[in-house]
Amino acid sequence: RDSNFVVRLEIENADSFVPGTVVESAVFNDGGFEWKVSTGSSNYGSPYTKFLLSCESKKSDWKCETNVEFHIHGGRGGYTRRHHVYFDEDLSVHSFDDGWPMEVCIVDNKHIVEFRNYMKLSDQKEASNPRRLM
Repeated sequence: RDSNFVVRLEIENADSFVPGTVVESAVFNDGGFEWKVSTGSSNYGSPYTKFLLSCESKKSDWKCETNVEFHIHGGRGGYTRRHHVYFDEDLSVHSFDDGWPMEVCIVDNKHIVEFRNYMKLSDQKEASNPRRLM
């Protein structure tokens, strides 16, 4: 199933944001997958912030392959990187840590981060019941 969508995180009061602070977006549902963006610290004491994109499913034996545009809004058009990522039950979170200081990415006292997803392949199976009646 192909699908195009954007998961967006807006951090208010950006001038008081401290790197390492955890902020999470609302969960976005698409085709049985739950998507979320969150923040984290690159390294203790680092002025940089990493962004985490997570994909979850309540079904078993699932996988999802997507092309992602990681975009931070900012002066001069912001910052965009393209990535090809794969998610499954064992790898449901990807880190995007491109060493971008948050203070240069403030628009109207907000940090705005988007993950523009172009999902190419997804597969989910109903959860199986391991117990059988004999």
